[in-house]
Amino acid sequence: MDRGIFSPDKHRIALSVGDNVQVWDIETGKMEAHQTYSNNGWGSALAFAPNGETLAIYDNNGLLHLWNVSQKAEQKVFDVGRGFPNKVLFSPNSEMLIIVNGETLSLWDVATGKQQVLLKNEQPQSLVGLDVTEVAVSADGHWLATTGNLGKNVRLWNLASGQQWLLAQFEQGNADHIIFSPDGKTLIYGTYFAAHVVDLASRQECLTIKQQDTYFAALSLSPDGALLASSGYWSDTLRLWEISTGKQQAVSKSTGG
Repeated sequence: MDRGIFSPDKHRIALSVGDNVQVWDIETGKMEAHQTYSNNGWGSALAFAPNGETLAIYDNNGLLHLWNVSQKAEQKVFDVGRGFPNKVLFSPNSEMLIIVNGETLSLWDVATGKQQVLLKNEQPQSLVGLDVTEVAVSADGHWLATTGNLGKNVRLWNLASGQQWLLAQFEQGNADHIIFSPDGKTLIYGTYFAAHVVDLASRQECLTIKQQDTYFAALSLSPDGALLASSGYWSDTLRLWEISTGKQQAVSKSTGG
């Protein structure tokens, strides 16, 4: 398997395997849809729309396909330009598609298939590039954040103006996770032993949450944005942190074998 993603409701999983894209129903274990693209054996970049019904497929020939999974029908095809398909994702309102390709980020209108914004990297081969590891979009669609250079930096983009800021750069270690708060006011990214909370208005780090015994393996915010859940590599411990203070609120250890 080259790439795989879950639908937002976790009822489906889409897989890109060489030239093939498959969508499976997780509950029944049955394949719902299948399509073949000429990718020269390379996998396609995939993204589900928030409704879980539309699947975006960015192939190696520079074409972006929109599928309706239930209808097993292709709805639209956009020519977005050739290049290695790094990442593709929908905006929270499903009106825009964000495409990472080489040293650029581009935004495409889903209704018209036209490019709306082209965000060029100010420092090629160091911030986005073929090594982009994470992309996140704020719930209001105003901000986009990326990690690049194998996670050695964190960059923030204003999607309306195209302006960009380098928030962090690392000589050692890397940033593995980036998430926006539900209200779109803060960005959180994780490094080896810390979670960093950035105020987007000032673009300054306002809080650092440290975890001493293990690397951060995963980060997740509660729906109200008040609590941060973290788990560590080689650890059976889940921790809850209060975002406003950085204090640990709860610890839970797995009892499974």
